[in-house]
Amino acid sequence: METNLVNQLSDPAVLEGAGKALLNEWVWLFVAGVAVLLFRELIQEFAAGLSVWFSRQWAVDEIVFLNGRQARIARIGLRETTFYLTDRNTTMRIKNTNLGDLTCEKVLANHQPEYLPKGSEKGPMKVMLVEEETKPRTRK
Repeated sequence: METNLVNQLSDPAVLEGAGKALLNEWVWLFVAGVAVLLFRELIQEFAAGLSVWFSRQWAVDEIVFLNGRQARIARIGLRETTFYLTDRNTTMRIKNTNLGDLTCEKVLANHQPEYLPKGSEKGPMKVMLVEEETKPRTRK
């Protein structure tokens, strides 16, 4: 009886039929899983885009500092935001879902201090020694 089962399973037609039946059962599950993952990513990107689009933190033509580099917001889209980097005259497009990974600084509107220089951008710092004048003590 075992030999009969082995002979049946070794038949290419039987193996092909079993493989097709197995694939037909599980292919729809695989396709549905891929569709769910793509849909989830699409929803996340759309939600991030709406939060940036309607946010009052970001505005087109605003000057910001991305990781220490000065940039201007050129375009805010639903999927990505485009920055114009002034130091190299280049543009950088970033997905709205990745904006949280950036270190973004913005100069406040009510207080605009001078940008902090790095290293020796302004030359050596002047140091002055201040000594207090010694006044003679008067006795009472």
